[in-house]
Amino acid sequence: MFFQQCHAFIPILHEPTTVLDDQNIHLTLSMFALSARHDTNMKAKSETLYLLAKQTTQATLLNPDMSTLIALLLLTVYEIGHPNTSLHAWTTLGSALSVVSAFHLLRMDDDQPHRSNRWLPEAKDWVEEEGRRRAALMAISLARWSSAIQGRDLGVVLASDIDLRLPVSDEIWFAAVWLHPLADPFFSLPNMFRPDLRKLGAESTRDGHHQQYRPV
Repeated sequence: MFFQQCHAFIPILHEPTTVLDDQNIHLTLSMFALSARHDTNMKAKSETLYLLAKQTTQATLLNPDMSTLIALLLLTVYEIGHPNTSLHAWTTLGSALSVVSAFHLLRMDDDQPHRSNRWLPEAKDWVEEEGRRRAALMAISLARWSSAIQGRDLGVVLASDIDLRLPVSDEIWFAAVWLHPLADPFFSLPNMFRPDLRKLGAESTRDGHHQQYRPV
């Protein structure tokens, strides 16, 4: 239900590999809460799901991982669009930005040697890297939007401190399940794959490479 109702405006989850289970109950509840709010048959249950998602997500902040960050972003979007919780979006987004900073995601695409990260292990492939990139970009976008609406700075760093590629298209990202374990769709694929990838369409790419994100 999430990918039909919500993915278009918060495209940070990789549908082929997203697993809903008890280990990530906070993420599952966050997905269902946001989906229910946009479904006429489930809307009445969205508030209960939201409260459970909020509680379980907060419990993961001591030892966060990417599921924590994604859940925080989903909750932020839920809170922004709901009159009873819109004020909470400010603090939820602040927590998400803190996790982005702790994970060193704002400069994940620079050319400098990366410091070891106690919170986040190295991504196993480019598909996982793409998910991290999308989450970081979503946090920045929500922060910029919230700052403009409320007239208050959320403390996001300057554009010169951000080095992120723009995401590839969903078609390429979702199709990557059959390309595993190749490392990168633009730098590591054999030439035989490139025509097929171009047919899928990489709207956010140029000359076969990611463009760089340059916020204003």
